[in-house]
Amino acid sequence: MLYHSTDNEGVTIINPTESQMRTLIKRLDEPEINIFDYPDICLTNHTCGWAISLFPSGIATLENLEKDDKIPATMSGVTRNEALKMWIELSIGATDAILAHEWKIQHS
Repeated sequence: MLYHSTDNEGVTIINPTESQMRTLIKRLDEPEINIFDYPDICLTNHTCGWAISLFPSGIATLENLEKDDKIPATMSGVTRNEALKMWIELSIGATDAILAHEWKIQHS
């Protein structure tokens, strides 16, 4: 499985460990994250094409980068533990588990 994380400064980690994912997610609670143009962090699984972005506010977005419409689904009130669980699911390609979460589809 090939996946990578990207932090709010654009730093990429190829196949981050659970510990590295936890550390990145904790950065969402640092006050200085809000000074960046893009305060989100993202995990992308290249094998299945899905990406989950996390925001300091507890919002998560899910999108399939291989689809033409690229309209993300969102979820609010995501705890840091839930975020880690979703990232772990994504890292192992458990798309059924990811899609089973209560995502809201954004309509254009």
